[in-house]
Amino acid sequence: MGFVVGGSQTLDPLPTVTSYLENSGGVMVSRPHRTKGHADRLRKAGSRLDLLVDSGLWRSIVASPAVTTEADNGLAPLDLDVWAEQIVASTSAHTVFTPSYHVSTADWETLAALLAATAAGTRPELVTLIPTGADMLEAPHLNTFLSHLRDTPPRQFAFIFTDSNRPFATHAKNRIKGMRRVLQQHPGAWIIGVDPLIASDAIACGAGLAVVGVSGAGRNPAGPNDKGFCPDSDGFLPGLFLPSLLEHRSPRTYAKWFANSAVDTCDECGRRLDSFQCTDADKLAILRHNLHATHALVDALTAREPATQRVWLDRRRCYALAAHLQMNPIAATVDADRTLRALCELDDPQGRLTTPQGAWL
Repeated sequence: MGFVVGGSQTLDPLPTVTSYLENSGGVMVSRPHRTKGHADRLRKAGSRLDLLVDSGLWRSIVASPAVTTEADNGLAPLDLDVWAEQIVASTSAHTVFTPSYHVSTADWETLAALLAATAAGTRPELVTLIPTGADMLEAPHLNTFLSHLRDTPPRQFAFIFTDSNRPFATHAKNRIKGMRRVLQQHPGAWIIGVDPLIASDAIACGAGLAVVGVSGAGRNPAGPNDKGFCPDSDGFLPGLFLPSLLEHRSPRTYAKWFANSAVDTCDECGRRLDSFQCTDADKLAILRHNLHATHALVDALTAREPATQRVWLDRRRCYALAAHLQMNPIAATVDADRTLRALCELDDPQGRLTTPQGAWL
């Protein structure tokens, strides 16, 4: 598995993630690479760990049939292999995503043009990146999307699914089913920029790599026409991944939820998970916790035989959903994660639904 690292105006996660992955193993996806200073830092990191580089241009530029990647966007189109060679040289990356622009949902002409343009790349470090709206995974568009992917020369695909909100919490069940169908047709494909719930499901469904965002924006990518996911950050703290609930919430939210019960203490961090304060040191401590807690979930999954992974994961998610009902907060309302609820409902043999609090109907 891997982690997506993006820049921040107030907090730089790159040293924290680099240090963690040097010791634990894994892949780091970094964006962007366009400034010399950042490229120099990536070159140092790339010499010590498995580095993937993403231009990040899909966040702000919409593709058209005539211009689908940065390599097309110049007076003279640049050969993708030449472009990749330049990026590898400047960053020491082991893998480079094609500098793809964002494909609007149901823009089939542009999708076909992107697939044709990226098929020309031959360097082994080059992976075809397909950034598009998460609603491409829904019923009105999914079959045509799969048809275009099926008709292009086979190669390594990496997908980024975007939305104004959380891509796999809005219309969650339809989109998760769509992602599973993509992985069924393209086993070994990569899913980039998701949360631990979707990453673990993707791996259990055959993804070759699932990459979790270090930040909320990294876990919930937005495209050029999306306003971007802006979660309520209680206490201006990053979301902390709590394995017993499979949730990312502010530590202050957990403090309210666990007001009448004992909150978890992380054995590796040595801290109660409601004890973090609004300081840069504690914000980075939350990121470090999220890295090892996410890695532990995926390690527990992949330690099992592939044939049993989905059964184990479904059971693990149902335990986490039920754990929401064990809390008895004084004033706060416990609302289970929508993606967690959708995954539990999708795989329930009785086809049941759940309440926002996590009970089965």
